[in-house]
Amino acid sequence: GKVDDFLGSQGTRTKPLKECAVAVLNGSGKVGVARSAGDRVRRAGAELTSMGNAPSFDHATTEIRYRPEARDAAEELRDVLDVPRAVLRRDEELEAPGAASILATIGKDYRP
Repeated sequence: GKVDDFLGSQGTRTKPLKECAVAVLNGSGKVGVARSAGDRVRRAGAELTSMGNAPSFDHATTEIRYRPEARDAAEELRDVLDVPRAVLRRDEELEAPGAASILATIGKDYRP
């Protein structure tokens, strides 16, 4: 709600990518995409909790869902993956593998 959004922007420290755990899903169907993106996550210093396939492969653009405390990290991840058009979605109830605070579903806009 509005109040949460307001409070969330009042200097709540959000974590950098290297302090976050990230789960990666292949949403494009291209072979090796999750592994490639996962390698970039690791090189950026973040913990990679899992790699796998998304329920569908029809993601045109990458979607990065994140818990509120990982907002800055999600923006950093967008740069690390070089997906400027990625959709960032705040998700208070994110249920990601390994209790990751960021779930990246890699779309067709990602270039391994």
